[in-house]
Amino acid sequence: MKIIEHQGNGINYYTLVNNHHMSVTIMDWGATVTAIKTHDKDGNFANIVLGFDDGADYITYQSFFGATIARVAGIIKNARWRQYDLTQNAGENHLNGGNMPQISFEPWFLERKLHTSDQVGLVMQYITLDGENGYPGTMTITANFVLDNDGKFTISYTGKSDKTTLFNPSNHTYWGCGTPH
Repeated sequence: MKIIEHQGNGINYYTLVNNHHMSVTIMDWGATVTAIKTHDKDGNFANIVLGFDDGADYITYQSFFGATIARVAGIIKNARWRQYDLTQNAGENHLNGGNMPQISFEPWFLERKLHTSDQVGLVMQYITLDGENGYPGTMTITANFVLDNDGKFTISYTGKSDKTTLFNPSNHTYWGCGTPH
């Protein structure tokens, strides 16, 4: 079990590796899963997620491939919640947390690494301010990425806000079934 770190184009990458050589790579830009390498459906060792070969393309194209989506994943009709007007970024609606800033395309802070005899992981954070994209409350969002030695990869999210607010995050990984990038 290990964590391999590297940088490229100003982006930090962290690869979680278990004892069976399965690996998951996460970059700090958008707390994004860029690769999961394991045996595919045909038994070949391959990256099973869709994405870009160059991390800079995640910044350029802002496709949501593998990104953390928050404060709210999905669409909020008419971009309104209670008395709050949220950013309209999908016609009259609010999509995937807005776009001023869109935290799927912002750098996240590595709070700490996790390492035990049967798990490796990362805890990443992003702080979104009161009023960003119309949401009430300053919120600290924490994303936990954990790979265990049995090949189980989990992502969990928590949010702590100083006001009542919405929070329904997700990860936007697309599965490629072993198809090369």
